[in-house]
Amino acid sequence: MTMILTRIRYCFALVAILSFMAVSCEGIGGAGGNAGSPGSPVQEENDDSGDDSGQEGGDDSGEEGGDDSGEEGGGGASQPADSVIRVATYNLLVCDGRRKEMTMDKAGATLGKAVAACKADIISLNEIDETLVKNMPAWAAGAGATGLSWDMTHPNKVVSGVLEYYYSNGLAYNADRFEVIGRGMYWYLSSGRLTANSSTASSYHVPKYCTLVWARFKQKSTDRTFYFVSTHFPLADDGTDDRSYKKGEAHERCASALETFVLTLPDPCIVCGDLNSSAQATDACASGYSTLSRSLTNVYDELQSKGTLDPLYRTCQGTLSGSSAKYYYTAEVFTKNHPERRIDHIMYRNAGEFSFVPRSYDTVWTTYTYGGKAWCPSDHLPVAVEFVMR
Repeated sequence: MTMILTRIRYCFALVAILSFMAVSCEGIGGAGGNAGSPGSPVQEENDDSGDDSGQEGGDDSGEEGGDDSGEEGGGGASQPADSVIRVATYNLLVCDGRRKEMTMDKAGATLGKAVAACKADIISLNEIDETLVKNMPAWAAGAGATGLSWDMTHPNKVVSGVLEYYYSNGLAYNADRFEVIGRGMYWYLSSGRLTANSSTASSYHVPKYCTLVWARFKQKSTDRTFYFVSTHFPLADDGTDDRSYKKGEAHERCASALETFVLTLPDPCIVCGDLNSSAQATDACASGYSTLSRSLTNVYDELQSKGTLDPLYRTCQGTLSGSSAKYYYTAEVFTKNHPERRIDHIMYRNAGEFSFVPRSYDTVWTTYTYGGKAWCPSDHLPVAVEFVMR
């Protein structure tokens, strides 16, 4: 009898042990043995906040699930309207030589058409002068871009204590979708730092009083916050005429200061502008591009590496239009097979609670007829990019 009871107890114990093991195995692998279930070591590793890609799961492709299409879920699935943002950058200035040859009304109307054709939610504006401050909103509205709010009042040249517009920067944005919750301007200093003080800028500025205009936006439908920077760098030779700088030195100091600024921001940041720099530059300005590429991702380069860049822009790489006071070429001829002329850039850095994922890149070619030729209003082309916010 004692032996029978012992065997019964042994059977119950064995059943209990097997049941415990079954429960434990389900907790590790879950249904179907998924080793990446929440709370497992694999999942914690993938969710490491120090992931350099800034994307969920640490996928090097920059896409959720590793899909190269730039679409959530793959297969070209459409995005919710509030998750897509289109940004652009445009150097607006019409060269002085061409102002003498034509009316600004005609060139200005075409500038407005170019801005409208960008269809941007936010657009960076470079080389702003008094004429553009006064007229650009009306020119754009006349071309159908009526929903933009303009922030162009950032005079940057200090003359006898008075601020004037001199190759200054600004932006315009869709106020129905986005709210500005912070903004400002910094001058780039010869020390490689930034200042918001005009008195300091008047003594220690880099050539052309180059500046960084920034805004912190909140998306109204989601309360997501991010930064947007509009900037313009000097040329390689700027500052060398009086031997204040070695060739490219002022340019490199601007790049270092911008990189430092972006790295301090707690939210994702988009940087746009005429950087007078490219990876293929044959002069000292290539160093500025290299400096920024350490910490920011260039959209053109990213889409090209993924094979999703429009074939047109693999050939017509440049962003200089060919329309100048000193020369004339069609935009197609001047941009084709000239990657060193891709000097207007859109870059980004992800941080915080969501990420920007670029899905398209294009330049906007808008012309008017003068002297029997099709001219672009500026010697630069607008560059536009679409991001998905995830």
